[in-house]
Amino acid sequence: MRILLGLICLLLGTVTMAQVPNTFQSGQTASAAEVNENFNAVDNAVNDNAQRISTVESQLPRVVDFSGDVTVIIDEPGYYVLDRDWVVNPAGDNALEIVADDVTLDFRGYHLLADVDGIRISGNGVTVRNGSVSGGESFVVHTEGADTLIEGMRIEGGFHVVDLGGLRGTIRNS
Repeated sequence: MRILLGLICLLLGTVTMAQVPNTFQSGQTASAAEVNENFNAVDNAVNDNAQRISTVESQLPRVVDFSGDVTVIIDEPGYYVLDRDWVVNPAGDNALEIVADDVTLDFRGYHLLADVDGIRISGNGVTVRNGSVSGGESFVVHTEGADTLIEGMRIEGGFHVVDLGGLRGTIRNS
């Protein structure tokens, strides 16, 4: 929890400080309107910080979890990571399906071994990088979406190791 809070603070930079429109001295009479202006300024600053925190939290990486016996489906854009090596044998046809656009899947050096077909990508603008995947009955990585980038991956097995079926697919340093 401390690491998450630290990361949020780092990403936020400096938290918005409330600039109150009225200042008062000891013994000075304050009108209700002036005090309410100050409360409104503080309320606006708090709401702004809540929105900024929500934005940062939505940009944090999501860990892909293969612990179930079903195909993992990524159906929201974002940054996804693996947190360990996985050996998977889901009941579905593929270990992983990426159906959302604008997804980055960072293996972070980890390995995925799939007893079924590996990764099927139908989303556009998908990047899979920095790890290894093996197994697959007919393919290890299959793309149908446009602008797929496979980068820094070791891919082995299957009848088709990598099938770049989509438009403008790129394999780099793999």
